[in-house]
Amino acid sequence: MVSFGGGSSFFGYTGAVRRDGVLVLLTGKNVRPLQLGQRVRLLGDSRGYISSGFKPDEEVTITAFRMPFDRGSTDYIVEVTNGPMTGWVKPSSIAQRRPE
Repeated sequence: MVSFGGGSSFFGYTGAVRRDGVLVLLTGKNVRPLQLGQRVRLLGDSRGYISSGFKPDEEVTITAFRMPFDRGSTDYIVEVTNGPMTGWVKPSSIAQRRPE
């Protein structure tokens, strides 16, 4: 388990799991884990905006993670794709399912 350090929490996510040097899972309290290959639905902000040109309610697949602020990156730490388009989004742009 890798911590984001300094008690940081990015939209409820506080840690990540690496396998063979690759981030494969984001974890946190009161949020569902996000993992590579997972299909998720995107949310927009109050204006319906989602970074990378995606649309609200669009279903995408998680394809990569990066540590927040790693090598100059921003807090857009989840890479997603819908097939023809790939881009980075914040974890807060991903809809959380209710516990089953």
